[in-house]
Amino acid sequence: MDDIFKMYIEMISKKYNTFRLNKSQMCEVFNQSTSTLDRLRENGLGCEFSKEGGKIFYPIDKVVKHLLKTMKTV
Repeated sequence: MDDIFKMYIEMISKKYNTFRLNKSQMCEVFNQSTSTLDRLRENGLGCEFSKEGGKIFYPIDKVVKHLLKTMKTV
């Protein structure tokens, strides 16, 4: 893993005190609404996720990978 990847994983895991995010935390990280997040996930365009007990969770390593892939540079 490169330094930026490690930095984001550390930053997100410290902020949320977990290694997987729920939908509301994921919305906060990506600054998107839950409906946008749901639509992207349903269309196969969102981040990899797991479903446990009817709830959606996003592993932080997959979140950071998706974040770096979709990040726009100015």
